[in-house]
Amino acid sequence: MCDGYTLEFDEALKQALGEVLAGKIDVFFSGCFKMISRNFEKVMHVLEILLEHDKEIITVNYYISNDYLEKRKHLIRAAHNIRDVVHNIQNLNGVPPRLRKHLEDMM
Repeated sequence: MCDGYTLEFDEALKQALGEVLAGKIDVFFSGCFKMISRNFEKVMHVLEILLEHDKEIITVNYYISNDYLEKRKHLIRAAHNIRDVVHNIQNLNGVPPRLRKHLEDMM
């Protein structure tokens, strides 16, 4: 099991990336970047892999793709648990159009 600070990918992250890269899931979603990892290099590596494969990345604050980026007008606090993630998804204040559509689809 990874400790959240190493560059290793744990099984859950490998599975999520695999499903997105295989096209089983349309976008890669994480409640926040720290839920991917607290290791900044690891987060950047995940983003690089996804963008190299022309995939979209969604958090409650950001929509990221190769040709487009959106940011919530006022960033909301990073989630600490699933309940926080659900609450943050439902908070659509200051959410731009593409990100809003994806968050609404998750509700």
